[in-house]
Amino acid sequence: PPPPPPPPGTPSLTGSVKRKRQIQTKFRMPLFNWQSLQQSKIQGTIFGEIDDEILYDVLNFNRFGEEFKTKAQPKFSPKRVDTTDNKKESPVKKSGEKKEKEQALLDPSRARNLGITLKRIGLTADVTVKAIDDLDLGVLPVEYVELFLKLVPTESEVKLFERYVADGKPLKKLNETDFFMYKLTQVERLLPKLKILAYMGNFFDSVYMLVPQLDAIIAASNSVLNSQKLKKLIEIILAYGNYMNSSKRGGVYGFRLQSLDLLNEVRSTDRKTTFLEHLVTVVTEKFPEVGGFVNEVPFLAKAATASLDAVVADVRELTRNLDIAKVEQERQLNNTVLKDFLANAEPKLDQLKETMETAENVFKTAVEYFGESAGTTSPNAFFSLFNRFIRDYKQAELNAEQRRRLERLAAEETEEAPTKLAPFRGFDRSKRKSRMLLDVKDGALDEAISGMKEEGYRLGAELTPRQQRKRQNTMARRLTVNRGKSTSPPGQSESPSASANRRLQPADPYLASRPWLK
Repeated sequence: PPPPPPPPGTPSLTGSVKRKRQIQTKFRMPLFNWQSLQQSKIQGTIFGEIDDEILYDVLNFNRFGEEFKTKAQPKFSPKRVDTTDNKKESPVKKSGEKKEKEQALLDPSRARNLGITLKRIGLTADVTVKAIDDLDLGVLPVEYVELFLKLVPTESEVKLFERYVADGKPLKKLNETDFFMYKLTQVERLLPKLKILAYMGNFFDSVYMLVPQLDAIIAASNSVLNSQKLKKLIEIILAYGNYMNSSKRGGVYGFRLQSLDLLNEVRSTDRKTTFLEHLVTVVTEKFPEVGGFVNEVPFLAKAATASLDAVVADVRELTRNLDIAKVEQERQLNNTVLKDFLANAEPKLDQLKETMETAENVFKTAVEYFGESAGTTSPNAFFSLFNRFIRDYKQAELNAEQRRRLERLAAEETEEAPTKLAPFRGFDRSKRKSRMLLDVKDGALDEAISGMKEEGYRLGAELTPRQQRKRQNTMARRLTVNRGKSTSPPGQSESPSASANRRLQPADPYLASRPWLK
């Protein structure tokens, strides 16, 4: 038997699906950026069983438009919404039919990325393709070239477009992003040309970044090679090291530069002075001219941040891309842009190579000069050792200067001490004692006793604030005990036992004022 008919209001899936009407809204509305489902894929889904147009008369779109309209509204008055089927919809239908003819071949993520790029550059496919063919950075700046390097058509995408054209399908059916990608597939040697464009746009910036690093390595290497003061300081360190180690390990002829980091770890017996601080003191006293060795090596900090291996790799990459540009120039003999670029870039690159070779040779000489291995030592590690040593040496100079200042102050106080004690010199204690005895024998005993009674009050003023507070608290406690001494009725004397018991009890103000609690 035939299947039952669909419920009322359900569109028939056997025939053509009813075309969606275009609605002219009253206000300009925000965009709802959803991912739409293609018409050919709604069969068998919930969307094939529903019809949203029957709700147009039920939903309050005017209120929705008032609440969600965008801030920027058109100056003209929009047309009235018309949802009835009439002849005025025929132009809309044609535009809808045109959109339906557009086909998407690219992966959605690739198409989205390409669409974002196209909106950013604002160039058509023909203009972009011509700029790539002509290697014209004036039309296609280097930042746009770097974007297209990430969107080069893959082999599968090239075959996809070839199959599409082989099937005789019109290119007009392709959407904007697919058509642009198809145009890119038609560019001969697309990837080499994009790389040449990026190389042309970044060449001079790369050279200007590499040259200062090489210059710093050359200058720093020459400075440590030619510094006589640094050489003398290394000699002093070697002498002290041999002095400390010769009795146990014997003398040595040299030491690795890593040993300079250990100068602060060796301390004096009282743990107050480091070996480096002592070394600074010796240099200041015996070899004052050596202390200025820091001024002879001024480029170490910049050289320590340079990476010679990275510079060498960048120079090799520049050379390789220059060779690619030369090959392309042979194919485009009439391309004046590429010809002028090569005429300026090739001498710059040759000069950069010479500077790089000089830096490598001078650095190797400097490393080997200080007994290190040129194959395993980088500029960062080599020059950082000197940087740390200079930093520690300057700090040791400050510490030594502070110690000398304190010693001078102590010496000045020692010299002033005899002057302060001069009035007391020649004082005979025996005479003072005899004079005191003589005063007592003269009968001034009562006078002395009265003075002793007043001595306590006089000495109280010489007490510290803490001692004064303690003394006041003690006197207050005694006063409290004296107030609560008498607990017998008036007219009766306190018994000896009660008096003794009261003296043994603690002087608690609360209990003293409440004798009935005892």
